[in-house]
Amino acid sequence: MSSLKFKTRDMQNPRGRARVYFCCHPEDFDAFFEEVSNDILKYQNCAVWYRDESDPYDEEEHLSYLAEMQLFVMPVTTRLLCTKNRALDTEFRFAVEHHIPVLPLMQEAGLDKLFNERCGDIQYLDRNNTDDTAISYDEKLEKYLSSILIGDELAAKIRAAFDAYVFLSYRKKDRKYAQELMRLIHKNEFCRDIAIWYDEFLTPGENFNDAIREALEKSDLFVLAVTPSLVEELNYIMTTEYPMARDAGKPILPFQLVKTGLFKLRSKYKKLPAVTDAHDEEAVSKTLFEAIKRLAIRENDNSPEHNFFIGLAYRDGIDVEVDYERALSLISGAAEAGLLEACEQLVQMYRQGKCVRRDYREAIRWQEKKIEIMRAVFDSEKDMYQGSDLLWEMLYCGDYYKEIGNHEKALETYIAAMEFGKELCDLFGTVSAADDLSKCYARIGDIYSKDGNLSLARTYYEESLKIREQVMSSYEDDGSKRSLAVGYERLGDLCKKEGKLSDAKDYFEKSVAIFIEIDTKNSTDSTKKSVAIAYEKLGGVAKDEGKLTEACHYYEKSIELKSLIVLSTGTAAARRSLTVSYNSLGGVYKSQRNVTRARELYEKALAIRIEIENETGTVEAKRDLSGSYNRVGETYEEEGQLALAREYFEKALAIREVLVREIGTLEVRRDLSISYNYVGNTYSAEGKLSRALEYYLKCYEMREVIVESTPTIEARRDLSVSCSKIGDIYKKCKDIAKAEEFYLKGLKIREALYEETGTLRAKRDLSVSCNYMGSIAKSKGDLAAAREYYERCLKLREEIYRETGTVQSMRDVSISYNRVGDICEAEGDLDGAYEYYKKCLDMRVELAAQTGSLEIRRDLSISYNNVGNICQKQYKSHEALEYYEKGLAVRETIAAQSETVMAKRDLSVSYNKVGDMYYYSKGDAEKAASYYRKALKIRTELCEKTGTVESLEDVAFSYRKIALVANEEEKRLCHEEEVEVYDKLLALCPGDAEYIEKRETALSKLN
Repeated sequence: MSSLKFKTRDMQNPRGRARVYFCCHPEDFDAFFEEVSNDILKYQNCAVWYRDESDPYDEEEHLSYLAEMQLFVMPVTTRLLCTKNRALDTEFRFAVEHHIPVLPLMQEAGLDKLFNERCGDIQYLDRNNTDDTAISYDEKLEKYLSSILIGDELAAKIRAAFDAYVFLSYRKKDRKYAQELMRLIHKNEFCRDIAIWYDEFLTPGENFNDAIREALEKSDLFVLAVTPSLVEELNYIMTTEYPMARDAGKPILPFQLVKTGLFKLRSKYKKLPAVTDAHDEEAVSKTLFEAIKRLAIRENDNSPEHNFFIGLAYRDGIDVEVDYERALSLISGAAEAGLLEACEQLVQMYRQGKCVRRDYREAIRWQEKKIEIMRAVFDSEKDMYQGSDLLWEMLYCGDYYKEIGNHEKALETYIAAMEFGKELCDLFGTVSAADDLSKCYARIGDIYSKDGNLSLARTYYEESLKIREQVMSSYEDDGSKRSLAVGYERLGDLCKKEGKLSDAKDYFEKSVAIFIEIDTKNSTDSTKKSVAIAYEKLGGVAKDEGKLTEACHYYEKSIELKSLIVLSTGTAAARRSLTVSYNSLGGVYKSQRNVTRARELYEKALAIRIEIENETGTVEAKRDLSGSYNRVGETYEEEGQLALAREYFEKALAIREVLVREIGTLEVRRDLSISYNYVGNTYSAEGKLSRALEYYLKCYEMREVIVESTPTIEARRDLSVSCSKIGDIYKKCKDIAKAEEFYLKGLKIREALYEETGTLRAKRDLSVSCNYMGSIAKSKGDLAAAREYYERCLKLREEIYRETGTVQSMRDVSISYNRVGDICEAEGDLDGAYEYYKKCLDMRVELAAQTGSLEIRRDLSISYNNVGNICQKQYKSHEALEYYEKGLAVRETIAAQSETVMAKRDLSVSYNKVGDMYYYSKGDAEKAASYYRKALKIRTELCEKTGTVESLEDVAFSYRKIALVANEEEKRLCHEEEVEVYDKLLALCPGDAEYIEKRETALSKLN
């Protein structure tokens, strides 16, 4: 292969070795060739061929060499998928068209959907997979290579199956004629089992003469491809090969493929026998038959095993030309005759598209045939090792059904494997049989979990775990320990899905203890990573429980370990993993309303992600970077710095728009839809409702397209969120009909999702939509309908709370108590309102004691105010003031700890409420004024900081409050300020009738 270079173990001669082609984007070669080729050579004694981009390129010649390859290995990167290159556009397509297997090796996370769009449904290996429950990359690679490539031992058996060897002599420039001649020879059935040696794999640096002499010695015939190039110039065949064959006494058969001057030919090649016209098939057949008859070679036994070996030879081009049709016929015949090895080859051929069109269902058919054969052997011999092999083949068959999305058949197959596993345990009672059975239970659990049947998933996970605990008690090594830890993690993840956070925590704690034990004994980057991920799982549970200090503790431990891995490896993957933990910890601080600390962590992650994006430019790096811009933007949004927040959101949006143009996958389009929402949120908060609606509609339209393309649960849920966002804007614009239209669309989507899945998330989403519809009914004055929706919401949330008992579910119930209380209050049923508000208050007191989070304490302050409002309406002014002051005390504490706009605005509201009580109930104008002025000071600061419509309205309201209790001079100043505020509001919202009327009122009071 003169246009290609190779790498083998210790750079040994590649002749006779399986042929692997390294296919990559030219700019990726230096980054991946050494690592990938070393991984391949670790498991297979093959030759890894590659093209040197500095060499001249002849496409026809290059593709003719690629046709001889048995496997293409292709590192998958952003460059490969997103830029024009020969590897993907020519070489990959050639492999697929010629049924040569391609093994894609995913080098970057986040490219799976783009890869499938560009390359189809080819299975790939992902080195970056962080799932502890999955089979490792190395195990998968070893298994794949052994299933595709012919090893040395099998190659020797194949060569031993040939009846005879023919030495094919041809000029290098006549390679295509040599291939034509090989096909002509093997077209004769009596030549089927004759191998042909030709110097295709002679490599620079080896002794050509010695190699030719060795090949001639084992060859029975010398076949000469006659073309004019044999006589045009002095050449190696003329000077060396032909004389060597003649001197060795080998029968010589010249076949003329291109018209050549025979007189000149005979003058150059002394004692040349009669030349046969290669285009006369009858003459070719007769010449070959006579020559082979004289050799008196052994007769073909035509057994399934013999035919299988010859079939493999034609499939992989082992001393014969590649002939897929003949290969498939021979291998299929051997399999139908019950040869197990032939069934296995057909499984892999159909799975990988090796010499046939890829067909996963046909692969499964042969896998089931293989299982049938193995079962018959096992039933006859009852051998323990045969039983274990059979069990695993059944599991693999289930895996294949799972790959094509047929969960019903996968489950059926796994259950059959489980029953057989029980049989093996009864027969042999070994630890190994028990361990295999635990894997059957785990796989069944995975299917039920994937399909949302969490109850049955739990049953099988628990059975799997019970066996793994028994295995550990009798055979304790790192492998069984890790297997047990993974079993705990599976159940922990399941409990978290179910909302059973206490149980999830117990399982994750057991898992992390085992991983720490393994890491302490033999610490590696891999063991540290397992511990770090386990800590993150504990952090996630603690956060969901509202135990934010505990969550911080676990995330900090994860960061500590991941920082060590970064110091050890410095890889982009390790640094990226560290940014995930920074973001998780930042999220906890954000929940605590510690926006400054959250931003510090988000900015650390952002700095690293900018570096990674500059270094790699990958899709994953760009997506990560856009996510970090959004997180930093969220912190500024919390503080009311909306212009600065929008600046970050727009940076993210710009990246995502480019990704949509460049790769256009559903995943990046979903990202872009999220960015439209973020930008829309800032305009909504500023009161620029038309601009907000513009972005929300862009988001909605994009999500509609995504749902049309792939109506997944996630896509439809996203669309329901957009319906709510648009409904909110129309509601703020007082367009109740349009608001109701979009809220109703969202409700219908969520009802359908809940009916389909029955998950806790779907139930909670549905409860939120019921709330939206209740608010619309209330705004229309239809209190009966509002109550119906709110009570439906409350019922759903009480069910969730009974099932899970989580902080979030308890908080949701408290919100629903408030909503029903609102309706009672609106209906004039103050006793009913007090009952629901008090239920809500009691629940929030309990929640605040449990968690101490700022969010829960804010809820508590709202409840104090709601109960205070009812007491005030019932003329219980003393009690009302007591509740308002409790609410104020909570909000003063929150404002001291949080710099958010919400915290400060809440505090201003409480100052006004307490001021009202002193003014209206106690007649203490001076005391009331002190509270009103505190509120005004806060609102003025917020207005200067944010300049939103809401903040201007608040300032105007405060001026009116102070005017109530002020002297004449201060009243006049307040009215002047109020008029100026309404001028600003009208500049933001030209023609707003409400603002015009309020400005006129303030102006009349001034005059």
